[in-house]
Amino acid sequence: MSDSTSTPFLKLVAQNFYHEQLLKQKNAILIFPNKRMIAYFRKYLAETIGKSEISPIIYTIDTFIREHIKTVVADKLTLIFELFDAYKTAVPQFNQSLDQFYNYADTLLGDFNELDNYLISVDMIFTNIKNITELSNSYDFLSDEQIEILQQFWAYFNQNKLSNDKEKYLQIWDAIPKIYQQFKKQLLIKNIAYSGMQLRLFYEKLMTEYFIQKKYYLVGFNALNEAHLRIFEIMGKNGNLQIYWDTDDYYVNNQIQEAGLFLRKNIKRLMAYSIQLPETDNIRHKIKHIETYSIPGRVAQAQFMAGLLNKIPDENNIGIILPDEKMLFPILHNMPSKTRRYNITMGYPFKNTQIFQFLTSFFKLHQYRIELISQKEFPFQSYYLKQIIDNPEIKKIINKVDNEFYNRVKTNTKRINPATLNTKNQSFLSHLFNTHTSTENFINSLREILYTLFSEQKTNELNSQNIESEFIIQSYNTVNRLGEQLQRPDITLLMAIKICFQEINSLSIPFDGEKLDQVQIMGLMESRSIDFDYVVLIDANEGILPNVSNPNSFIPQMIRKAFGMPVTAYQDAIFAYLFYRLLQKSKKTYILYNSLEISNGKAEKSRYLNQIEFELGVNSPQQTLFKIQSFPESNIIIENNPEIRQKLASYLSRSPQNSSKKISTTFIHQFLKCKLAFFFKYVAGLKAEEDEEFDALSGKDIGQMLHNSLHKSYLQLKGNSHIILKPDSLNILRSHIDSIVDNELLSQYQLDTIDQISGDQKLSADIVKKYAEIVFKFDTQNANPIEIIDMEASYKYSWPVEINIEEEAYFVNFSGIFDRVDKAEYTRIIDYKTGNTEKSFIAINQLFSAEEKNLSKYKEIFQIVLYSVIYYKSTGVMPVPLIYDVRKMGKNFDPHIYKSGIQYDAKSILEDLETIEYELKELLSRIFHPATAFSQTDEIKNCEYCDFKQICKR
Repeated sequence: MSDSTSTPFLKLVAQNFYHEQLLKQKNAILIFPNKRMIAYFRKYLAETIGKSEISPIIYTIDTFIREHIKTVVADKLTLIFELFDAYKTAVPQFNQSLDQFYNYADTLLGDFNELDNYLISVDMIFTNIKNITELSNSYDFLSDEQIEILQQFWAYFNQNKLSNDKEKYLQIWDAIPKIYQQFKKQLLIKNIAYSGMQLRLFYEKLMTEYFIQKKYYLVGFNALNEAHLRIFEIMGKNGNLQIYWDTDDYYVNNQIQEAGLFLRKNIKRLMAYSIQLPETDNIRHKIKHIETYSIPGRVAQAQFMAGLLNKIPDENNIGIILPDEKMLFPILHNMPSKTRRYNITMGYPFKNTQIFQFLTSFFKLHQYRIELISQKEFPFQSYYLKQIIDNPEIKKIINKVDNEFYNRVKTNTKRINPATLNTKNQSFLSHLFNTHTSTENFINSLREILYTLFSEQKTNELNSQNIESEFIIQSYNTVNRLGEQLQRPDITLLMAIKICFQEINSLSIPFDGEKLDQVQIMGLMESRSIDFDYVVLIDANEGILPNVSNPNSFIPQMIRKAFGMPVTAYQDAIFAYLFYRLLQKSKKTYILYNSLEISNGKAEKSRYLNQIEFELGVNSPQQTLFKIQSFPESNIIIENNPEIRQKLASYLSRSPQNSSKKISTTFIHQFLKCKLAFFFKYVAGLKAEEDEEFDALSGKDIGQMLHNSLHKSYLQLKGNSHIILKPDSLNILRSHIDSIVDNELLSQYQLDTIDQISGDQKLSADIVKKYAEIVFKFDTQNANPIEIIDMEASYKYSWPVEINIEEEAYFVNFSGIFDRVDKAEYTRIIDYKTGNTEKSFIAINQLFSAEEKNLSKYKEIFQIVLYSVIYYKSTGVMPVPLIYDVRKMGKNFDPHIYKSGIQYDAKSILEDLETIEYELKELLSRIFHPATAFSQTDEIKNCEYCDFKQICKR
């Protein structure tokens, strides 16, 4: 095994190009994938040839194509408008509005771009083939495997009778070629294009024009689409192309290594034009120092990175690689004060800033105002209104212009009449909360808001604030452009707001520094073909590395695969190449991954780390568990004390008859889940901030609304004293459910009329009605009849549980809210559930276990079994526990729970009663024991939706 010293790839190219090519070919042109590679190549070439030599002409592939195709790439919104006009011309019978078309225009535009990138005939791919013989004849240029894939796809549509959805899909499918042809015709007339169209035009130009003025050198290309490959083949056949591939034998020669997927195919097709460079076997046969670190949290990773920089000798160049751009600010904030100079080469999305969070709330506030507008008022939803005034950047300005305004809004209800806000004399506030009636009026207000925000930002000299200012400038320029583009008569105010939001949402600041300082901070894509002595790869988590998504497309995966278009495996291969590329030439590589749950990834290391540990053998990386010093070495612990014991004493009494605060299964479950959260809720009395989100009900809200609606529906069956459910009760229940659910929704959001309900709210209400219908059907089909004894019985039944604390007897008043108690052949206790529910367990001790897998899996069984015991202790009747998990209540639905595969009925519970009482008393004694301390859970998953996660910084 040789030492770890390697020559950077771009330096090898510069040396080879100079010694072998430059002196012979004075008309040489080099083409690179991106500008960053060009900067490094120029540096190495200058080191090789000195300052006196003339540098060759250099392009990126995009600028090279645009140099030869004079059409201008238009912005996306212009292209969408042109696409809609083409759509109206090509298929006028569809008669869709621009607002409706806009929802999928971006998808259609993306498909056209890919079809051109891969030189695929739109007529061929969107031909409606229903006859297998016709399929084989029409696609004879495809392989047998590709033909088989297409046959499988079209067999889905070869039925005699098609559903409405299939018919509609085929109508759109058949129309796409017409739309495509009309669209390109319009663009050519206006001399504009999209990038794929430019590439196809260049290929078509090469097919008809001789192209041999220069000698072209391609450097560092990996994933080439079909258009690129055919363009390069034509250039090569004309004798004017040579290619420098950036490869390593480790992944190129291994046929199953995904990192070499594209290179193997490209080198095979373009082998005749390839230049052989030395040092192509670095990963396996040069000493590799690779260390991986599991670190809890993104800030902790940034802090650890700072420590690594302090240990690396000054003469080395360093690459800090960020697969997720969200890590940029934590990295910048933690750069060591005495560090070398650094340069940033990556984009930072606007959506990660506070200003964007404000704009999101602002757009949604006005979007919902328009959607919910009535003839008498223009209501604002206070959820978004409060988000706006709570934004730190807006709060500063509001407090300057009207320091009482904030409190007035915070104390208001869920709907606020703009007339009551009194903003007429305050310019900034009036622009924020103007009841806009035209697009022009809205755009003008948005300009004024952005100008005020920029003026405020100018007074702040922090680096991050300068970035915010840059985004405000970009937003302002975008709004100015949109002010002209949105003048079309077919654009409504609501659509204008939607377009403004989407256009600003896509903004990103390109940090594209040219400095080649010793520390380079860059994204994974920007790191292509750039070699560092030391690499620090951050956030190497599964879900981030690779970050694979399925983009929207009208072209199904089966069709894409048959025609050689990109599928998910392509994205995997690109990420794999970029990862292994980092290892090729580095002296030492540090790989950090987040051990905490993250929103766009998993709390586990990337699959690539497992691969190199397994595949590199003796070079296996060192796995080190690391805890950053700023994090506590142990959990937060609140020790018990007299004050805590006094508060807990309110739940205890000396006799079963004495009144004390009642506890429920939720009380016990919270203690098992996290003792610290239990302390915050039941001892300290802290409450989570109410979630006032209104555009759709949460799962919890839907569940509560279903409970309330079922309760009120069954009350319609009440006679003189009893509620009797009979087989013929279904129509009675159906006749009331719509009005009951609608009234529940009005009550939930403090609305006056059904006209004020938004589309999302209506959708949530429809879900509740559907669930109720499912329950009604099941009940009436099984009613012989059924007598409903109680519903939503709020702590009506209780059980004074005797426990022992330090040899003293106490009673705990154990109770609950039962969804329903009824009687058919036997007494039953029923729990309605709208989520996923487990109804099978093995042993009682599982229900009382603090293990995370048991807590989440058996929560519903734990609750219904204890409810049965409470009812038995109160009445002397042991009911059968049933769970109505409404999403599963189809044919052959079974509401019973099972223990070890046997139905768990009243007799079963009585047999287990002694064990249940023992487990419960033991657990309650632990909760109330003076020695009990309240610490954080060890299960990080329990923290994800905790009401108190901000307090303990999990």
